[in-house]
Amino acid sequence: MSSSLHVKLIDPHFDAHARRFKRPFLEFMQRARSGTTIDIFRGDQVDPAHFVAGIHRTLQDWKPSGIVLRLFLRPQVPMHNRFILSSAGGVSFQIGLDDDATGDRPEDIVTILQTDVWAREWGTYAGDDCIIRLNL
Repeated sequence: MSSSLHVKLIDPHFDAHARRFKRPFLEFMQRARSGTTIDIFRGDQVDPAHFVAGIHRTLQDWKPSGIVLRLFLRPQVPMHNRFILSSAGGVSFQIGLDDDATGDRPEDIVTILQTDVWAREWGTYAGDDCIIRLNL
């Protein structure tokens, strides 16, 4: 991820207000280098203002430089899989991009995507219809 200039985080339930998403989200963000665009895609069953406010609150104490963060909403129903995609490839998470709040699943199964699967998902999660663009 640190070598890519475009990274996409996809989780239909991503919520920066929820504690379980904060640590992984900040870890992802801190690994991005200046000049990187990071897109977050989540399901549309959320108030856009709530989604954006959670991002602002989570990032308030972290001062990145030269990163563009774009937030996208997509129809909830077809979204299921969780991915981290970069211009170099991608991985799929079985459960999510969050910490386990219950302790029942301290680890997740992460699968490296085959090139054709990566290309399909990269195209699926694309567009310029973000709800907000933050120049950090």
